[in-house]
Amino acid sequence: MASAIEIRGNLARKYADVLTPPALAAIEVLAPLDAARKRAMMDRIARRTQRAKWPVAARP
Repeated sequence: MASAIEIRGNLARKYADVLTPPALAAIEVLAPLDAARKRAMMDRIARRTQRAKWPVAARP
């Protein structure tokens, strides 16, 4: 089975001590969750933007 993880350039060689087969296997298991994480972050940014637009009453 081909990996869904693409390591660009010479990063695999440069970081061979970090990008071990077990580490890459763990990343591959987590990769399908990335789209949901990105959606959650975009929703969070939208909520924060909306809250920033709420008017604040003047001090009494």
